[in-house]
Amino acid sequence: MNDDLRIFYGWVRRSREILFGDCASLPPEIYTQERADFAFGSIRNLHAHVADCYLWWVGTVGLGKPQVPIRGAEVPDVAAMRAVFAQADAVGNTKSAQK
Repeated sequence: MNDDLRIFYGWVRRSREILFGDCASLPPEIYTQERADFAFGSIRNLHAHVADCYLWWVGTVGLGKPQVPIRGAEVPDVAAMRAVFAQADAVGNTKSAQK
């Protein structure tokens, strides 16, 4: 990965952590609350979709290794979602280590 992408991805990770900090301050039932008028149904499901897209692009498209889909319903809270993104980050780090 070139230096510009490393810097940009560092910004993404820091921004994500700020967002997770805000989400952790919400009552847990708000983070997981399903609403028909909200994209992907809930804040949690939206985060799961973003993590799933990342895993698909980096893991499946970039590395040619299909990834297990992320399902929001299987992620109970913000702490667990942080772990999902750590998994996605690890896949990305695997890719950069191979080059």
